[in-house]
Amino acid sequence: MKIPNIRLLNQQLLSPLFFQPKELVSWMGAMQAQNYPMVKWAVGMRLKSATIQAVEKALREGKILRTHVMRPTWHYIPGKDIKWMTELSAKSMLSKFSFYAKHHGLTKEDCLLYKPQIEEILTGQHLTCQEALEQLQLKGITLSEPIVKMHLSFGEADGTICSGIEKNGKHTYALTSERIPDAIELSREEALAELARRYFRSHGPATLEDFVWW
Repeated sequence: MKIPNIRLLNQQLLSPLFFQPKELVSWMGAMQAQNYPMVKWAVGMRLKSATIQAVEKALREGKILRTHVMRPTWHYIPGKDIKWMTELSAKSMLSKFSFYAKHHGLTKEDCLLYKPQIEEILTGQHLTCQEALEQLQLKGITLSEPIVKMHLSFGEADGTICSGIEKNGKHTYALTSERIPDAIELSREEALAELARRYFRSHGPATLEDFVWW
């Protein structure tokens, strides 16, 4: 069998193995999810039989999450894997977000300044970025939407915040501790091994250099 065909099989684009969105995302390890409406189809088309409603249900229930992890871009990941995945990438992610924060004249410390208030407004509820901005204003904290997004991104990078339940087609944020209270914990060595295993089974044939770049 030719390499392109093997990759199509491993990517679940030929003869898919799974029925459930969470099984597919777990097999892949992570799936880039920048375009929110279209990435649902990227999951659905890799399943044996699925509707867009099945993918949305998995998102609603936290079986899969859309968050910033490994790189400063959105990814779908299995909900229960959020703790070990964010712990594995937190140092790198915080460094990269600090670089982006400089474009807004902010330091890492600036972007963590309102972390207690953000955790407070998210307690027991899921908020869009605009709703978070409005609730922070009620606390006397006036920030523009891009700056609020930067603060929320730092919360995602350290694992405090994850995706919540969609509101009218809009992404929301929630507290990870409330959304996934039974998240899996792994040591750094176990996490690296698990990430490598998922990468090679879903993206192979591949080399070590491919994995390190990814």
